[in-house]
Amino acid sequence: MTLKSQLNSLTRASSSRLKGLTNSPLALGVPAVVALGLYFLVTTFEPGLNSSSKPFGGNSEEAPAIDAPAASRLEPFAQLLDTASPRAQAFATDVATQRFDQNGKLQNSVKAASQLQVGEHLVLLEKPILVFYESGIEEWTLRSNLGRLRHSAENEAQNASDTLELLGAAELNASEQNVSDLRLSAPTLLVEPQREFVSTDQRVELIDTGITQSAQGFDANLQTDTMRFHSAVRGNYAPTTQQ
Repeated sequence: MTLKSQLNSLTRASSSRLKGLTNSPLALGVPAVVALGLYFLVTTFEPGLNSSSKPFGGNSEEAPAIDAPAASRLEPFAQLLDTASPRAQAFATDVATQRFDQNGKLQNSVKAASQLQVGEHLVLLEKPILVFYESGIEEWTLRSNLGRLRHSAENEAQNASDTLELLGAAELNASEQNVSDLRLSAPTLLVEPQREFVSTDQRVELIDTGITQSAQGFDANLQTDTMRFHSAVRGNYAPTTQQ
């Protein structure tokens, strides 16, 4: 099956299944809410696919009507899908979620240009932005071209968050309110939202005040502001001039 056929198949499945979902404001946001942990609130969303199509399946030879804009919206996820991928179940645009602690303080937020739920355990994100907060103040921002979130029943049983994969031009940046000026980039980053833990085994490039550095792999605990580089560390340090 060609990629175009796969996208059309996903779109047909999405259009038919969304017929019963688009009347529920939470339906399109629930997969990301469940996967990233408890205390999430879906703040904004916009249904992304035409839900007026007839149900698709059985022996009927009549396929549901698919408009071109709906099909084009799935194209950003093409590189993450193949013919073995489960059917798309839900699609939303301009997705935003927030996670609060038990005292009502904001812990992290996630935004994405669009979100596609594939099967029961996989959520794909277009241009995700994940922000971590400390006492309600923005501290760290992560972003990438795409995001992939696989829901795990084991993590759910342990009340733990699943790992969010940031794919393509992934970045970890100190926010404006952070005293650090750190900027780190890598092809991919793995994020455990509840632990505020970030890691990769790929090459990373870091820029901070007076420092440029590269290494093969790293991990960081953003709760304790600690970072460890794995191997092949190279860098330069230029002391800043005191004013």
